[in-house]
Amino acid sequence: MYLLASYKEFPFKDYLKLFKLRIAFSSLIVAWVGVLYGNIENRVATTEEFLLFSIATLLLSMGSLALNQVQEVDIDKQMPRTQNRPLAKDIFSKKKVFIHSLVLIGLASGILYLLNPISCFIGLTIIAFYNGLYTI
Repeated sequence: MYLLASYKEFPFKDYLKLFKLRIAFSSLIVAWVGVLYGNIENRVATTEEFLLFSIATLLLSMGSLALNQVQEVDIDKQMPRTQNRPLAKDIFSKKKVFIHSLVLIGLASGILYLLNPISCFIGLTIIAFYNGLYTI
């Protein structure tokens, strides 16, 4: 298990798999469409707000996707399609990933709340549905 690793030993590929960056970026693109559409109609988002929103959306998605892997680690170890996920292979500890996911979700929620409390509520509601109803 990795706690601290040298640059050459750091598991970048495993972090990419853990946080599912391709899926997270797909979520970000969908969120961009909503923001850009609202910005065209109402001209409400500044460049700084758009950048912060993008960072927060990406962090929220990454945290939720990592939390999903914590929730499904036992099933992932049994399924051939998911056996190579970092948690299923015990590359990271379940506790460490759980803490990482909560930090990402908390940080993202804080940014979204400062930008627009409704955006924060929507993001947390999506997590509740995905990590609560869908995953269970």
